[in-house]
Parts: sequence; C-alpha cells; structure tokens
Amino acid sequence: MLFRSPNVPNPTASPSQTTVYYLTTTSEYGCQSIDSMLLTVIFDPIVEFPTAFSPNNDGVNDLFGVIVRGPVDIQAYRIYNRWGEVVFESTDPEGAWDGTHKGQMQDVGTYVFHFAGTDPNGILIERHGTLTLVR
Repeated sequence: MLFRSPNVPNPTASPSQTTVYYLTTTSEYGCQSIDSMLLTVIFDPIVEFPTAFSPNNDGVNDLFGVIVRGPVDIQAYRIYNRWGEVVFESTDPEGAWDGTHKGQMQDVGTYVFHFAGTDPNGILIERHGTLTLVR
C-alpha cells in the first residue's frame, strides 16, 4: 500500500507478508529525509470448535468440524462417545463428523473431542472439550 498524499495523517497498511515501508519527506527548503519501518506479519493460527450440531440432513449445522484459520498441521482430531470409543477421526482440516459411526446414527448427547496440531514454528496446539449432538 503506497500513500503519496501529504493529506493522509494516519495511513494504515494490511500486508499479507512481512514488508518494509519507506517514508520520504521534503522540507520547505527542498531537503529530503527518508526513513523506513519493517512491519513483521505473524500468523498465529486460530483453532476453534462449535459447541453443538444437528445432523438431521436439513442442510444447517449437519456436520461438526474444527474451524482452522491459519496454517496448522493436524496430527490428531478425534471425537469420542461416552464409553471412550472413537466415533470420528481425521487429520484433514476439512474433515467433519456427520453424526454417524460404523454407518449408524449416533445418539443425541454429549461427546468429547481432542485436537492436536502444530503451527509453522512447530509449536503444539491442543484443544479438547465437549460437543452436543442434537436433532
């Protein structure tokens, strides 16, 4: 983003990558001064989960999946029933549970999820919690 107007008192920038910005000013006597600023872009991924879903084939909230914003390498994403049995697992950020296990619709109720992944710096991101299957 480049600003050439002296009438922009508070310019803003939203770079998608680390960028160096330069500012050149000219005094009333024609003297120039140049300064620079390095704007470092840090991508901290966001990993979120909804709290409920309703797999009733109405086209609304029929799938339960992780919401990932930013780069994350998923090592484990599992959903367990109340007996500790894995009813869904994936390493695909687009992977989502449809409320079935071994071809059978699962009961209405509370399930547990566990998520583990790493960001581009190798930092572990872990999330766990509960979700509710409703109809």
